[in-house]
Amino acid sequence: MFIKHDVTDEMFFDDYVNASKNMLDKLNKAKDKNYHANDCSLDLFSMFYKAEPKKEEGKIPQGLNLMKQALDQIEACSEFQSLRLSSRLDSFLAGQATESMMDTLTKYLPNVGSESRENMQECIDGASGYKESKEYEKQLKQVIDIEAKADKVKLDPDNLRGIVRNALKSAQSEQDSTQDAFYALGQGIDPMNPKSSNLHEKMHLAKKLKSNIKLQNIMKIAGQMTRIAKKVNASKNSPIEYGDVELGDSLNRILASEAMKLAHPKLKGLFYKGLADKALLQYKLDGKEPKGKGPIIVCIDSSGSMAGEREIASKGIALAMLEIARIEKRAFSLIQFASRGQYTKFDASNKVNTLDLLSELEVFLNGGTDFETPLNLAMHEINTCAFDQADIIFITDGCASVSEGFLNFFLAQKKERSTSILGIAIETNDVSIMQSFCDEIFKTEDILRECPTDRIFSI
Repeated sequence: MFIKHDVTDEMFFDDYVNASKNMLDKLNKAKDKNYHANDCSLDLFSMFYKAEPKKEEGKIPQGLNLMKQALDQIEACSEFQSLRLSSRLDSFLAGQATESMMDTLTKYLPNVGSESRENMQECIDGASGYKESKEYEKQLKQVIDIEAKADKVKLDPDNLRGIVRNALKSAQSEQDSTQDAFYALGQGIDPMNPKSSNLHEKMHLAKKLKSNIKLQNIMKIAGQMTRIAKKVNASKNSPIEYGDVELGDSLNRILASEAMKLAHPKLKGLFYKGLADKALLQYKLDGKEPKGKGPIIVCIDSSGSMAGEREIASKGIALAMLEIARIEKRAFSLIQFASRGQYTKFDASNKVNTLDLLSELEVFLNGGTDFETPLNLAMHEINTCAFDQADIIFITDGCASVSEGFLNFFLAQKKERSTSILGIAIETNDVSIMQSFCDEIFKTEDILRECPTDRIFSI
């Protein structure tokens, strides 16, 4: 209605609506009040999604004056501009922001119910196309009168501005939580690739996060840690040089000429086709493949004393380690331990099912503390791996005895397989037992302050 959009915008919007039951419910609710609701939501989606939204010129159609005011208020808010920094060219986040805003916007839609328009449409159909039908004219006049009244509704701009700002802040908070999760879970959305992620999976993830404060907090820490981990990981590797040109679908290596297609409405489709066919022109990398390394195994104390912030911090660090494993194409295991023989084990050697991972993060054993069980499990994992140079991250807030016989056996195995063990002590100064099998020990408060992160995340 007010924002120019193309077939691609409509496609992404429809995909989101069809994947989101909540969005469908909100649209149906809005349509009961105003049959322009779907068009309005598409305008809102385009405002969040398009690189440079352009307005439709011309006179405001009858019945839409109030709706235009509402959209103008949204656009004028600094909170909207901030939200658009992330949602721009990101169909999922644009859809999420649109969904979050629809409840607020619906309150200010002119009350032009869908029933009048449906009745008019029935008259049109029944008149066999003849507009001379008296019933048609009657229904048309009814709709025109309702829309004319809607345009005369007085709106308090200050009140609307306050409500819109609060709605935008709520949408921003939801988006921040989602982005942290996507980043930490390796589910980042590629704005130039509509097929880069599973939309339904992201819907499930966003829904799960919205209803689970613990997961939200874990993802917040994980997002922070993952960004540090990626930065450290990138800096420790030697620079890679770009060589000749080849065909592929690596968006971080495509030629500028390919990227420019996205700015042209007629060439955008060719870009996506080339992406789907892995036929985009991209730079070829020169360099040697990194030598294979053993798994990364994170052992997390899940005893009763770890409940709360300690659990959240430890699992946030674990997700950052998972991202390192992804980057380096290493096997990854998460072991949660408590009393002797009490543990859970999650393997992420292949493609990780996000929902399964979230279920594992929700687990809390709430038992005692035994070190031998997780160390034994970790070494078994290492001994079944084809590569040496495994890394164990051992996270605990407590202390537990380790028998001399087990310790000697474990240290011998550790040396044989060139395994390193980094201990992370959570709010405890008693690290005497950890020192017997760890190469280095850090404190979580230092990690969260980004002090020794180079060593932690350069494993």
